[in-house]
Amino acid sequence: MGYAMGIRIHSMDFIHQNIDNLGDNLKVLVMGNQYIKGSGIDYITENYEYDMNNFTYVQGQIIAKEYFTALGHQHTAIDLNGRENSIQFDLRKSIMESEHSSFVNNFDVMIDIGNSEHVEDQYMNFKNLHDVCKVGATFIYALPREGHWKNHCKYKYNLDFFEKLADGNGYEVLMLEIRNERDICCSMKKKTNSEFMSDDNFKKLPIIIEPGNNFNDRSLYPYAY
Repeated sequence: MGYAMGIRIHSMDFIHQNIDNLGDNLKVLVMGNQYIKGSGIDYITENYEYDMNNFTYVQGQIIAKEYFTALGHQHTAIDLNGRENSIQFDLRKSIMESEHSSFVNNFDVMIDIGNSEHVEDQYMNFKNLHDVCKVGATFIYALPREGHWKNHCKYKYNLDFFEKLADGNGYEVLMLEIRNERDICCSMKKKTNSEFMSDDNFKKLPIIIEPGNNFNDRSLYPYAY
């Protein structure tokens, strides 16, 4: 969502650890019209032989869509701001019941680098991410860890949240760890075509709600609230 949203080195490394062995021409859904920032660009130049002049730079950042396309994948982004040809959809609403219902059971990979914590309806957000993925698809998350990113967003996460999210939906946890001290990185595989867990059961998951209302994401992403 906006130029503030970006993929840095620890997230780039985590993404590649999870998609490099999945094959080519994957249908990849990225949450937010992401950009690759500073250390993420350094990661590319150190590990891959791309002519970096072939990418478009926006305020010193690479448009993520161009990078995932260069990797040989079909990239789609969802973001209400509509930048970089992203699909304008409100994640507080059901994608199954929207004009984008063709996205359901459609994607091989879902990448969420710092997006979910900005969506006020957490249940519908995670349900939508479940619904758009095929059986066998990989979810890749890098979201803010509890006790960190003070005043950035209302919602924070911990390892227990992802373990219970996986258990409640029959996902296989592939990787689950803390990176850069501040982020929870998790990858999971969707194993069955069962419905997402109920709202009541989701509310039992340990999402950390930071007290107060003075969060900077309210000014960065007002359309998410």
